Amino acid sequence: MEKSWFYEPQTDQTSQRMRYRYRLNISVPLNSKTIKKGTVFANAYDELFLVTPMKPTFARNRVYGGFGYQIDDYFGIVSGYLWQREFEAKGNKNLHFIYLALNINIDGTDHEVKTYDFPGAD
Repeated sequence: MEKSWFYEPQTDQTSQRMRYRYRLNISVPLNSKTIKKGTVFANAYDELFLVTPMKPTFARNRVYGGFGYQIDDYFGIVSGYLWQREFEAKGNKNLHFIYLALNINIDGTDHEVKTYDFPGAD
């Protein structure tokens, strides 16, 4: 959930927008049982964006599919395709992206077992 305060100086209006996001995400290791150092994995998600009090309430949908590689305990890379549909009163827009990212794990805790809670695209 996000709260935004936007000021539009041309109209002297302030937005009180609230945005809600929900993501269903799956990461599947392809060369091991879990995602750890040296693992190649597939990642996919569908993410919905809802806004209030503006219309339409259903503002955006993102669908992603791609692959990643967990290099070591700190670095991983992911790449894939992201399709985004934006819903607006004046008409819908479809946007297409090629995604490439470097994930950096900065967890400084001393856990016995290292975990990668979210190795995929964000």
